[in-house]
Amino acid sequence: MNLKPDSRTGEIWIDANTVKAPAVKGATWVAHGITGAMQFSDNTDDTIIARHNVPFVMNRSITPIFTVCWSAAGISPGNCEWQLEIDWLEPNDDTTRVTERILTKVAAASAISNGMIMTDFSEIGKPDEDDCCFHIRLKRLAAGALDTIANTVELLGIRLTFAKKEGM
Repeated sequence: MNLKPDSRTGEIWIDANTVKAPAVKGATWVAHGITGAMQFSDNTDDTIIARHNVPFVMNRSITPIFTVCWSAAGISPGNCEWQLEIDWLEPNDDTTRVTERILTKVAAASAISNGMIMTDFSEIGKPDEDDCCFHIRLKRLAAGALDTIANTVELLGIRLTFAKKEGM
């Protein structure tokens, strides 16, 4: 199934103002446009964390897609390397366990200064039938060689796109 928005898909938006920054290497909330964004600095591997429920209407036989929505100042300032960790949880799962999946993506910033880029993570795995929530950790791997943006990047939000159950 194609997960382009239509009547058979659903999505949730995890806004930048609803995520948390951990005490060590946490991204910072900044004014950005008419709202704000979580700012990831250069050379530090800044991080955000979040958790959300698995939508009841999600068809769990089709892998959903996480999309990181971000921007960077400057005209074509380079590439950003993101690392997404995701853990699907069901009742009685150990909430302190090691993350199930760790994925990385490199994406080029927009040719327009502060232009929004949408970086898809499509290999996040499918939640089990009993999974009720997911935990995520998102890092900018700015200290690595693949991230070439020599400035901050701003996270606007994260979108989860999923196929709906039949009849939903």
